[in-house]
Amino acid sequence: MESPKFSRATRNRLLRFLLVGSFNTAFGYGMYLVLLVLTLPYWAAWGISLALSLVVGFILSGALVFGHISAGRFVWYLIGWGAIYVLNVIAMQPLVTAGFDPRLAPFIVLPINVVLSFFIQKILVFRPREMAASVPKSIEPDRTRRAR
Repeated sequence: MESPKFSRATRNRLLRFLLVGSFNTAFGYGMYLVLLVLTLPYWAAWGISLALSLVVGFILSGALVFGHISAGRFVWYLIGWGAIYVLNVIAMQPLVTAGFDPRLAPFIVLPINVVLSFFIQKILVFRPREMAASVPKSIEPDRTRRAR
């Protein structure tokens, strides 16, 4: 069976995605460790580092991988990551039940996480403008209202 052929642009985008994702993972984990050193409880340190890495990931992925950022797409980014989280927990459950160390289980499902993340961001979050125009108005945010 032949491997699928990707255009040079797709390969370059995927490489940038992997680099940005690696940086963001290191950033988030580094923030977690720093917050632990500052004596925050692990759950608070994890929550703060996750929130920061979601914002950083959105900005870097939009700017460096997909070439555009729209603040209105951040909700879709959070929805995408919520779906990835649920799927990861479902995938890790049989591993942990079978005796895998829960600290290592995320690394086992990491390839699934990377693929899902790339396609969710490409299709749902940072989709090209011409595709975004075809989305029904019922699921797009109302941009006619202005904040006062």
